[in-house]
Amino acid sequence: MDVGKLLSVGLMNSTLTSDFNLQINDTPLTKDILNTVQGVLVGKPVITEGWTWALAISFLIIIVIGTINNLVVLMAIFNHAKIRGLYHNLFIATLATSDLMMSSVTLPITLWELINYEWPFAADSNGFCGFILATKKFPLFLSATALCGIAWDRYLSITYPER
Repeated sequence: MDVGKLLSVGLMNSTLTSDFNLQINDTPLTKDILNTVQGVLVGKPVITEGWTWALAISFLIIIVIGTINNLVVLMAIFNHAKIRGLYHNLFIATLATSDLMMSSVTLPITLWELINYEWPFAADSNGFCGFILATKKFPLFLSATALCGIAWDRYLSITYPER
Protein backbone atom coordinates (compact mmCIF):
# COMPACT_ATOMS: atom_id res chain seq x y z
CA MET A 1 0.00 0.00 0.00
CA ASP A 2 1.39 3.40 -0.97
CA VAL A 3 1.53 5.84 1.95
CA GLY A 4 1.50 8.74 -0.53
CA LYS A 5 -2.00 7.69 -1.66
CA LEU A 6 -3.23 7.25 1.92
CA LEU A 7 -2.15 10.70 3.07
CA SER A 8 -2.21 12.42 -0.31
CA VAL A 9 -3.14 15.85 1.07
CA GLY A 10 0.05 16.43 3.03
CA LEU A 11 2.37 13.70 1.86
CA MET A 12 2.79 14.27 -1.88
CA ASN A 13 6.03 12.85 -3.26
CA SER A 14 6.43 10.54 -0.24
CA THR A 15 8.24 7.24 -0.13
CA LEU A 16 8.24 4.55 2.50
CA THR A 17 11.45 2.66 3.11
CA SER A 18 11.64 -0.80 4.60
CA ASP A 19 12.64 0.46 8.06
CA PHE A 20 9.63 2.81 8.40
CA ASN A 21 11.51 5.99 7.50
CA LEU A 22 9.13 8.25 5.65
CA GLN A 23 10.69 10.74 3.24
CA ILE A 24 8.39 13.73 2.78
CA ASN A 25 8.40 17.21 1.33
CA ASP A 26 9.07 20.12 3.70
CA THR A 27 5.68 21.51 4.77
CA PRO A 28 4.46 22.10 8.32
CA LEU A 29 1.51 19.74 7.85
CA THR A 30 3.62 16.84 6.71
CA LYS A 31 6.17 17.44 9.47
CA ASP A 32 3.38 17.33 12.08
CA ILE A 33 1.99 14.13 10.59
CA LEU A 34 5.45 12.57 10.49
CA ASN A 35 6.20 13.53 14.10
CA THR A 36 2.88 12.04 15.19
CA VAL A 37 3.39 8.79 13.27
CA GLN A 38 6.97 8.37 14.47
CA GLY A 39 5.96 9.26 18.04
CA VAL A 40 3.28 6.60 18.05
CA LEU A 41 5.65 4.01 16.59
CA VAL A 42 8.46 4.56 19.09
CA GLY A 43 6.38 5.58 22.12
CA LYS A 44 7.27 9.26 22.25
CA PRO A 45 4.81 12.04 23.05
CA VAL A 46 2.67 12.95 20.06
CA ILE A 47 1.57 16.38 21.30
CA THR A 48 3.66 19.12 19.81
CA GLU A 49 4.75 22.13 21.84
CA GLY A 50 2.28 24.45 20.14
CA TRP A 51 -0.70 22.28 21.07
CA THR A 52 0.28 21.83 24.70
CA TRP A 53 -1.11 25.19 25.81
CA ALA A 54 -4.31 24.77 23.80
CA LEU A 55 -4.82 21.33 25.31
CA ALA A 56 -4.12 22.55 28.84
CA ILE A 57 -6.44 25.55 28.54
CA SER A 58 -9.22 23.42 27.03
CA PHE A 59 -8.92 20.84 29.79
CA LEU A 60 -8.83 23.50 32.51
CA ILE A 61 -11.97 25.18 31.15
CA ILE A 62 -13.79 21.84 31.07
CA ILE A 63 -12.54 20.95 34.57
CA VAL A 64 -13.66 24.26 36.11
CA ILE A 65 -17.04 24.44 34.34
CA GLY A 66 -17.77 20.74 34.94
CA THR A 67 -16.89 20.90 38.62
CA ILE A 68 -18.88 24.07 39.32
CA ASN A 69 -21.97 23.03 37.36
CA ASN A 70 -22.15 19.56 38.85
CA LEU A 71 -21.71 20.94 42.37
CA VAL A 72 -24.61 23.34 41.69
CA VAL A 73 -26.81 20.46 40.51
CA LEU A 74 -25.96 18.35 43.56
CA MET A 75 -26.55 21.27 45.94
CA ALA A 76 -29.91 21.98 44.31
CA ILE A 77 -31.02 18.37 44.64
CA PHE A 78 -29.86 17.86 48.23
CA ASN A 79 -30.79 21.27 49.64
CA HIS A 80 -34.43 21.34 48.49
CA ALA A 81 -36.71 18.75 50.05
CA LYS A 82 -39.27 18.96 47.23
CA ILE A 83 -36.66 18.14 44.59
CA ARG A 84 -34.93 15.56 46.79
CA GLY A 85 -38.22 13.72 47.38
CA LEU A 86 -38.63 12.70 43.74
CA TYR A 87 -36.87 9.42 43.06
CA HIS A 88 -36.32 10.45 39.41
CA ASN A 89 -33.86 13.06 40.65
CA LEU A 90 -31.75 10.31 42.17
CA PHE A 91 -30.71 9.44 38.61
CA ILE A 92 -29.79 13.07 37.95
CA ALA A 93 -27.79 13.16 41.19
CA THR A 94 -25.97 9.98 40.16
CA LEU A 95 -25.07 11.46 36.77
CA ALA A 96 -23.94 14.69 38.42
CA THR A 97 -21.78 12.71 40.86
CA SER A 98 -20.13 10.74 38.08
CA ASP A 99 -19.53 13.92 36.06
CA LEU A 100 -18.10 15.62 39.14
CA MET A 101 -15.71 12.71 39.68
CA MET A 102 -14.77 12.80 36.01
CA SER A 103 -14.05 16.53 35.98
CA SER A 104 -12.30 16.73 39.35
CA VAL A 105 -10.33 13.45 39.41
CA THR A 106 -10.02 11.86 35.99
CA LEU A 107 -9.43 14.90 33.79
CA PRO A 108 -6.55 16.42 35.81
CA ILE A 109 -4.68 13.10 35.86
CA THR A 110 -5.31 12.60 32.14
CA LEU A 111 -4.10 16.12 31.39
CA TRP A 112 -0.89 15.47 33.34
CA GLU A 113 -0.33 12.21 31.45
CA LEU A 114 -0.92 13.86 28.07
CA ILE A 115 1.34 16.84 28.66
CA ASN A 116 4.21 15.12 30.49
CA TYR A 117 3.76 11.68 28.92
CA GLU A 118 4.44 9.98 32.23
CA TRP A 119 2.55 8.64 35.20
CA PRO A 120 2.27 11.48 37.75
CA PHE A 121 2.75 9.22 40.77
CA ALA A 122 5.65 7.12 41.93
CA ALA A 123 6.50 4.16 39.74
CA ASP A 124 6.75 1.78 42.69
CA SER A 125 3.29 2.60 44.07
CA ASN A 126 1.44 -0.38 42.61
CA GLY A 127 -1.43 -0.21 45.09
CA PHE A 128 -1.95 3.48 44.53
CA CYS A 129 -1.66 2.96 40.78
CA GLY A 130 -4.51 0.45 40.86
CA PHE A 131 -6.58 2.76 43.05
CA ILE A 132 -6.15 5.69 40.66
CA LEU A 133 -6.96 3.55 37.63
CA ALA A 134 -10.11 2.31 39.34
CA THR A 135 -10.98 5.88 40.29
CA LYS A 136 -10.59 6.92 36.66
CA LYS A 137 -12.87 4.12 35.43
CA PHE A 138 -15.55 4.34 38.13
CA PRO A 139 -17.29 7.50 36.80
CA LEU A 140 -17.77 5.77 33.45
CA PHE A 141 -19.39 2.78 35.14
CA LEU A 142 -21.50 5.03 37.35
CA SER A 143 -22.83 7.14 34.48
CA ALA A 144 -23.55 4.06 32.34
CA THR A 145 -25.46 2.49 35.22
CA ALA A 146 -27.42 5.69 35.81
CA LEU A 147 -28.32 5.91 32.12
CA CYS A 148 -29.54 2.31 32.21
CA GLY A 149 -31.65 3.20 35.26
CA ILE A 150 -33.11 6.23 33.47
CA ALA A 151 -33.90 4.10 30.41
CA TRP A 152 -35.59 1.45 32.59
CA ASP A 153 -37.58 4.12 34.43
CA ARG A 154 -38.72 5.64 31.11
CA TYR A 155 -39.67 2.19 29.83
CA LEU A 156 -41.77 1.50 32.92
CA SER A 157 -43.46 4.90 32.78
CA ILE A 158 -44.39 4.38 29.12
CA THR A 159 -45.44 0.74 29.52
CA TYR A 160 -47.39 1.31 32.75
CA PRO A 161 -48.52 4.96 32.69
CA GLU A 162 -51.02 4.53 35.54
CA ARG A 163 -48.26 3.70 38.07
